[in-house]
Amino acid sequence: MDENNQYPEDFTITNAKVHDRTQIEVLVNKPEATYIVDRGYFDYMLLDKMHHDGYFFVTRIKKNTLVSVLDQMEIDDYQTTDGQVISDQHVALGGGKNYLTSRFRLVTILTKGQKLLRLVTNRIDVSVQEIANTYQARWQIELFFKHLKQNLTIKKRYSQDEKGAMNQVILTLIATLLTYLIKLDLGTSATLFQLKRAFHYQRFDAAELWLNPFIPT
Repeated sequence: MDENNQYPEDFTITNAKVHDRTQIEVLVNKPEATYIVDRGYFDYMLLDKMHHDGYFFVTRIKKNTLVSVLDQMEIDDYQTTDGQVISDQHVALGGGKNYLTSRFRLVTILTKGQKLLRLVTNRIDVSVQEIANTYQARWQIELFFKHLKQNLTIKKRYSQDEKGAMNQVILTLIATLLTYLIKLDLGTSATLFQLKRAFHYQRFDAAELWLNPFIPT
């Protein structure tokens, strides 16, 4: 919705032992969108495939990543909201007997906590500040997962088969998102948990009565 309000656009359900990365072809499906992924998805061939298929990405490289510097770009602004820009380079990743990627951009930032943050992207058309801000926005994903774990409480499964469990998760997610839309519409400071608990206790009352306690006066 905006930088302060996120919502899931798509999702997939797998066995707990299945790594998230196996689902990237399901979820990465909008060419020209910019996908922010963590290092668990870092793979030379995967980044190349995304690049050639028309998807933009921003991710962190690993400490042992081989980097071949092709061009050293001039840095216009040495400071970002996250720290100090050390370098802005055009690079190829990998090399030797390993896979060598296409030409990407590598931005190195020394964070305020004195940590080196090396971000690789195929976005060459944006500023260093925008790349740093884009990756920083990934933290909203972590907060969203935390939010789901706290608010999508499923204490009892009504079905033991896979389809039934999936339907219950989907219905719970829909109910939570509808409650979130009500929260935004009312402009209330009540939490989702407070709203859902109130609606649960009022479920046999007229629907219009549900909202009265939460309408700001």
